[in-house]
Amino acid sequence: MISGTVAALALLLNWHREQDPPRPRLFRSAAVAVFGLGVTAVALVFALGGSDPLGTLRETDRRLTEAEYRDEAGMVCANLIETLNRLMEIRPRGPFGLVEVAAERTALRELRRLKSPIALEANSRNAIALWSRRVTLLNEVFRQREELSAKEAATQIAEVNSLTNPMNRQFRRLDLRECVL
Repeated sequence: MISGTVAALALLLNWHREQDPPRPRLFRSAAVAVFGLGVTAVALVFALGGSDPLGTLRETDRRLTEAEYRDEAGMVCANLIETLNRLMEIRPRGPFGLVEVAAERTALRELRRLKSPIALEANSRNAIALWSRRVTLLNEVFRQREELSAKEAATQIAEVNSLTNPMNRQFRRLDLRECVL
């Protein structure tokens, strides 16, 4: 495509040089049209062809293999567990709270960025959705803990816990033991 555009521009330039009297306005218009058509053709080839011969796709645009996905997702979860353990060392008797919820939100954000392979996509999406709902509920509990009665707090914590088992099942199906909480 590009070489065809260059050849067309060369022919146009030769034609322009042979014109008597020269017509610069016509030449410029024709040159812009040929160049525009060439650029459009190249853009269409890339857009419709789905190929990336120049390697311009970012690394994050491609789907990971199953092994890559498990490695990267496992690392995200292992980092979360390490962070939660460090927080427990800092305040061993302190309650689970907003800092821990923020750490889980960060891990969720990192998991969402991973492009799971098609074979793992449904389980991955389900696990992330359940975890996201769990974290949202935990966040509500900790933000409202002063206003909640003991019974209301216990009900909300029970709802959080009811999401944990299905979430863990999804992570086991993905073979991501590091993500089981």
